[in-house]
Amino acid sequence: MQYAIRLLIPAGSRLLALDDIRDLVEEFDSAALVFPWCHPDPALDELQREVMAVVTSAAPGDDRAGVFARIRELAYARAGRAAPVIAPGPAGGSGDVPRLSEPWYCCAEPTEGQLSSCLGSAAPHPPAFTDTAGC
Repeated sequence: MQYAIRLLIPAGSRLLALDDIRDLVEEFDSAALVFPWCHPDPALDELQREVMAVVTSAAPGDDRAGVFARIRELAYARAGRAAPVIAPGPAGGSGDVPRLSEPWYCCAEPTEGQLSSCLGSAAPHPPAFTDTAGC
């Protein structure tokens, strides 16, 4: 999940004191309670959407290493490079692993599924959450 989330910039964020950040953000979106922003390189916004699609399509029983491998392959492919082979890690795990549906994923842009569960499927979704801030 850490590779898929986007930075939220709410009102009062200290990031807004940085010239580079102020140059990126759009007008404050009062429905979403954030300053929407796009990366200067549109390919990175597209990569973020693709990585989010990989993460959100993972089933609860999917192997984390397999999900990471799909993200890794995607990133290398978008860079026009072949992913080098890496040795497999140790077998086993630490039991239950937090998933995208965990309630403490509160400091990142919510997925459509999370919004639907909170707002109901008929509720309109804020624009910043539907298309990566319109990037």
